[in-house]
Amino acid sequence: MAKEEVAVKALLSEGPDALTRVECVMLNQLLYQPGFKVLAKIEDAAITRATQAMMKVNPEAPDHDRIVAVRATAARITNEVIKLIRDSVLAHVNSVAKKEEKENEEADERVSRMTGIHPAVPTEPDDAIKKTFGIHLAKPVKKKKEKEEKQ
Repeated sequence: MAKEEVAVKALLSEGPDALTRVECVMLNQLLYQPGFKVLAKIEDAAITRATQAMMKVNPEAPDHDRIVAVRATAARITNEVIKLIRDSVLAHVNSVAKKEEKENEEADERVSRMTGIHPAVPTEPDDAIKKTFGIHLAKPVKKKKEKEEKQ
């Protein structure tokens, strides 16, 4: 059976009720509150409870098939709703991070155009010495005995 893969948009990402940037930042702050881990634990317990309820159905009950179908549907809905909420929170938080990164890049570009000063590019530690003084750092020379021992 093929697994359903449907791209679901984050809740409140579009339309008149869409979250503002400030609300997205507040969501990001919420992720770092100690109570958020407790909330995640409660959500996991809800998923576990719904799944266990389905597993506890007596197979000898007269309406076993109907009960299993109803409880499996409830477990799936519980799981999907909690996943949708978690994914939505992460999508909103990531959207703020992407916007900030883009704004920082644009600001760096504007500064470099106006002043001619470009942001530093990470290089090897030796590069600054080589470029400034035109010398190379001394590298330790391995002894012949160490080479022979390795072979």
